[in-house]
Amino acid sequence: MGGILKVPFLGAYCATKHAIEAIAWVMKEELAPYGVKVATINPGAYRTGFNDTGAESAYQWYDPEKGLTKLPDYRDVLSQQYDPQEMIDVMVEVIPSDDHFYRTVKPETTADIMKQVQANEWKAKV
Repeated sequence: MGGILKVPFLGAYCATKHAIEAIAWVMKEELAPYGVKVATINPGAYRTGFNDTGAESAYQWYDPEKGLTKLPDYRDVLSQQYDPQEMIDVMVEVIPSDDHFYRTVKPETTADIMKQVQANEWKAKV
């Protein structure tokens, strides 16, 4: 989801995910004439340990005495992660299939948030 959403203080991470989204989008068009199908699977915040490690590592380099901005408290977000079995089941279904959407996002609430954020960006003013 980091390739579609912006996450404050995780700009470098989101930038790498944006790059993957762009490459996949281009490859989808370039490889279609050869019968190659390209799709993305975008997992939301699942309890795999990945998000916890990322959030915890931010505090290793952040010094509140020197920082110009305040690092957010990620504990609330981390406490609301989803059971990864949902995403595992979706991947087992989607990956071998030839008939699915280009972008698969789970949980559905994350997909809805991503769509709304993207729609809001088109109306945002500076």
